[in-house]
Amino acid sequence: GKTYADYKNEHQKLSEQAAPLKQKVEAKEREKARSLKFMEEEEERVTETANKFSSSVESLRGIVLLIEEYEKSRVADEVEKLHEEKDRLSIKAKTKREEHDNMKPELDRLSKMVDDQERERKNLEENIKLIKSMKNIETFQNELARSETELSGI
Repeated sequence: GKTYADYKNEHQKLSEQAAPLKQKVEAKEREKARSLKFMEEEEERVTETANKFSSSVESLRGIVLLIEEYEKSRVADEVEKLHEEKDRLSIKAKTKREEHDNMKPELDRLSKMVDDQERERKNLEENIKLIKSMKNIETFQNELARSETELSGI
């Protein structure tokens, strides 16, 4: 059978094998925290941009409504000026829509980051399970060593 020294030696080997895993888990957790902070900042930035866009669209709608009412009540040359203004605002609205459409890749990138974070979390959970299993093996080996010591004393 195995001697106490054998078990102690195995325990030492397992501890040495577990140390890099523990370091990897700690590094992954630090990396996860940095990624989460970055994602939160990115989300705030995207939300702020979307809010500005929505606000611009609302003010443009208000202006267009005012223009339409004004057109109904003014003479022909003023109507022409209003058409020019309306065209300018239509171009501005189109530009804002394009800006909004250009945000889509950024939103897709953030979505991919969230998916990557989920994979990373699952990987960390697997590493944690492995460390717990190694601790259980260690506990079992300690109990076995105690039992053998007790048996050898009988």
